Amino acid sequence: MGKVYLLALLAFVLVACEKLVDEESNMKIQTNDAVLKSMVILGDDVYVAPSGDYSGLTDADNIEEGLNIVKISGGTVFLTDGNDASVDHYYTSRNIVVSEFKGSLLGEDTDNTILHAGRQSEELGFEAALSPWWSQTAGNPYLATVLQLDNSVGDVVIKNLTIRVDDDQPTNIKPDYYGNDASYISNFIEILGGEHDTYIENVHLLGKTTSAYGNASGMNVNWGVHVMLGSPVSEVNKSGNLFVKNLNVENIGDAALMFMRFAEGSNIMVDQLNAINVIQGVTALNIFNSDVKVVNSYVNCHSNGFPGMFFKTIPGGLSVTDNKIENPTYWGIILHDDVNSAEVRNNTFINLTKYFCFAAILVRGAENIIVHNDYKRSNLKGIGVNGGAVILSDVSSQNYVHEMKFTPTKGVTLCDMILDVTDNFGTPYYDGLNEIHNYVACENMAKRDFKMEEVKINQRGANR
Repeated sequence: MGKVYLLALLAFVLVACEKLVDEESNMKIQTNDAVLKSMVILGDDVYVAPSGDYSGLTDADNIEEGLNIVKISGGTVFLTDGNDASVDHYYTSRNIVVSEFKGSLLGEDTDNTILHAGRQSEELGFEAALSPWWSQTAGNPYLATVLQLDNSVGDVVIKNLTIRVDDDQPTNIKPDYYGNDASYISNFIEILGGEHDTYIENVHLLGKTTSAYGNASGMNVNWGVHVMLGSPVSEVNKSGNLFVKNLNVENIGDAALMFMRFAEGSNIMVDQLNAINVIQGVTALNIFNSDVKVVNSYVNCHSNGFPGMFFKTIPGGLSVTDNKIENPTYWGIILHDDVNSAEVRNNTFINLTKYFCFAAILVRGAENIIVHNDYKRSNLKGIGVNGGAVILSDVSSQNYVHEMKFTPTKGVTLCDMILDVTDNFGTPYYDGLNEIHNYVACENMAKRDFKMEEVKINQRGANR
């Protein structure tokens, strides 16, 4: 009965419009007040139909109002016109910012529910709004983020929608958080503070390559999804769960997904992240005594890229398995400081030498397991030549490495692909702090040109 009533109400709202046409049509959309206030409230849920207002003001107002209504009870905002066969286009030219949220934001599907973020007009850009969370820090708290949820108090669910930014220079040139001139949108989705569970599933985020002044590494959007719990005051961490599945992110200036500050007892699962033309696929740090899994994902970096996946300060519980990483710079995967007891298994590395690569995997922690990764399509030629498979840094210890999937290359042996810097190369036998299966004695450290590597790093940094 409820659904029939809903469809009838939405049908009435849409009939009240003189004419609604597809976005791609050259015909001008005409609206009236009935369409502009196209919201239906049923119990704890709110249904928002497209307004047809290209300025991006009405849909932003309606969606934000709906989220503020449902957060009281933890209900759902449905973005729909009541017709599953139609494509619903929504427009926003300002931040949608909601504090103390709990509840869900659901579209019909990534092909059917599309939120367009961009300039309000040729004269007015996408408007930044005050973030209560960022206002507690020393940086600029007025950020241009499409959807901003601060200090959530319950589960956050975002599913079945597309957000796209088509303007070359979506925002007016204003300082970003760090005080730099910026004409890009900071984040598609940012969920900050609180202690809660977050579910993001079947979401498509689409940015654009641009040469506009003040962009983010050639892109009009910087980050995809950023989830950070706790408080910025003294960097207080909170426990919670994060589940990301079937997240597609294209054309952005930094990481497709960043999550951080998860305290002990948290669970994080990233499954089927598809990151194309990004600087980095995953950035994760400050996650303590929790289970963290990144699986079945694909990362393809652009020319301004960095490592495909970056992990730091995750003392235990990290698993990175069955992923594909293509075209990263420097490294495919970094297990940086204080990443211990992690497992990196069955990942495939593709074309690692397109830009510049030291090795597919860098390990700086202890008791990590690096096994059965595939380098056959990586174009690696060995440490100090065109990159190797694994480098175990001077601060690493008790790591276990077993890698066999290399393309046979004349004159290249296992010791050309795996470097343990803890080995005393002054002795005729391997005496490093790590265990490397089938390791053969060789003086591989002498093959690295550290001066060349430092020059390359400085060049890349100057170009960013």
